[in-house]
Amino acid sequence: MTIYSARRCVDNLPCCCEDSRPIMPMPPIPNVPTSAFADYYALAPTDNATPIAAGSAVAFPRGSASDFRAITRVSDSSFNLVKPGAYLVMFNVNTEDADQLVLSLNSTELAYTLTGIETAGTQINGIAVVTVTQPNSTLSVINPSSSTSEVVITQNAGGTSPSSSHLVIVKLA
Repeated sequence: MTIYSARRCVDNLPCCCEDSRPIMPMPPIPNVPTSAFADYYALAPTDNATPIAAGSAVAFPRGSASDFRAITRVSDSSFNLVKPGAYLVMFNVNTEDADQLVLSLNSTELAYTLTGIETAGTQINGIAVVTVTQPNSTLSVINPSSSTSEVVITQNAGGTSPSSSHLVIVKLA
């Protein structure tokens, strides 16, 4: 349907005789959710060459994809979640020994995110929804402070080429 000038003539009908150019209505603005994402990674050998001590963070110094306005790098091992909300956080790290890793938010270990492996030479996979209540919160993947051993990242896991560890962060809401 074409809508003409909003001006009205004497009979209160659209004035099509003065200006016949159609004026189209504005379409409604869709309710698009604001989301963000990031994929940071490390290669072994090279990155995380030294063991990760208890209470220390795994480095993910490389980035393959990111929304740099909403999730930013603070250092090789800590990441800034700019806005409060719910974030899906996933990580995988190849380790030499039976180990555990946990997410840390603003230097507080999130106990419900602790995950580990009992078999040496396998991969620790973590996945959790983290609720962030403060803007500019800092997230890290750490060897728990209560750990009695260092986490040794496997070099060239499964072959001769460097293997990767990943940290993926997706803002859900």
